[in-house]
Amino acid sequence: MAVSTYVFKIEIETNSTKNKITTEEGYVNAENYSDALETIQEQYKLYGKKAVSVILNLDK
Repeated sequence: MAVSTYVFKIEIETNSTKNKITTEEGYVNAENYSDALETIQEQYKLYGKKAVSVILNLDK
C-alpha cells in the first residue's frame, strides 16, 4: 500500500479551567486515514497535550 501525506490541523486544550484552546498544524505520512489519526494521537500524548479535535486532509 502506498504511503500518503496527510495535512492536519489540531485543536489542543492548553488550560481546561479557562477553556484555552490553541491550534497547531502539521503533516503526517501514513498508509491510510486511521493510521494517520493514530500517529497524531500518539504524538500528542507524548507531550501530554489533550487533542480536542483533529481535521485531517489528504495532501493532493
